[in-house]
Amino acid sequence: MAYHESKSATYEHISSPAISPDESIAIHPIRQSAQSNPLTKKEISLLAKRFSGKLLLRQEIEMDELLFSHLVSIHAFRPVPSIITSWKGETCQRCGNQSKALFAAMPCRKCQKRCIYCRKCIEMGRVLACQPLYEWTSPTIHWPSIKDPCSWRGSLTAAQEYASNRLIQALHERGEMLVWAVCGAGKTEMLFPVITEALKQGKRICIATPRADVVRELKPRLLQAFPKVSIQALYGGSEDKTGTAQLIIATTHQLLRFKAAFDVMIIDEIDAFPYNKDASLPFASNRAKKTPSTTIYLTATPRKEHQLLIQKSSFRMCLCLSAITVTRFLFHN
Repeated sequence: MAYHESKSATYEHISSPAISPDESIAIHPIRQSAQSNPLTKKEISLLAKRFSGKLLLRQEIEMDELLFSHLVSIHAFRPVPSIITSWKGETCQRCGNQSKALFAAMPCRKCQKRCIYCRKCIEMGRVLACQPLYEWTSPTIHWPSIKDPCSWRGSLTAAQEYASNRLIQALHERGEMLVWAVCGAGKTEMLFPVITEALKQGKRICIATPRADVVRELKPRLLQAFPKVSIQALYGGSEDKTGTAQLIIATTHQLLRFKAAFDVMIIDEIDAFPYNKDASLPFASNRAKKTPSTTIYLTATPRKEHQLLIQKSSFRMCLCLSAITVTRFLFHN
């Protein structure tokens, strides 16, 4: 099988995610103590908070090799093949790419061979076939149940309140729901009750959108509405890349680094580019969810395929509420 040739025979430099000041102070002693003594429960807990629910390249795990090797040996980190080859061809385990045109080969210093890599997700760091991805396997994180997390005291319209109650129902049933609401219908405020209920239950939430400007806009609004909650915004160029908060606001591309991380996934603008054109983004958002989980889709202009789903009998309900339509999906496995 032929691949595109890379003009460079050297590694692409990938900078590791930045660590917040508090985490830097906490992780540094772990590196020192692990050289002579077993890790304590507190140290393991700090590492779990940093890496749980992630699928990362080795370069993205900022940790000295001695500690990293120890964590692999005790199966705290599990290596996952980055690219799988079968009779059908290659599959990138990070982005799901299976297009032959989006794989290439280059000389590799590690395996001393010509190594296949994925061109589809290279902007997130080069995935080479000889270098696995890593996921944290133990222990799992238990997020805190937050009493009265929302400080917003505004009111919802009757349509917003009805839709919001349906979202809370989907949360309790761990279902999937599409909200069709025109621009200016107040989708963000309508989400506050279901986010509040999820936080009371100790769940982790992600609000994903295709656009970085929407992430930047949402962060201060959510910080103001949920002052007790740890909130981070992840997008290309964002200062914080750790992704350790209970409430994450992220571009859909950032979800390529997550796996089984979120109890509630809210995906905004599912009709917008690039989410509607790039198969790796729905792939990443689905993988980033826990099993079971709740998924909420938001759209102002549903595409034809979404409108066809609304018309089919596979939907439990389709309620037109002023500017808002709430549709409950029934997916058959």
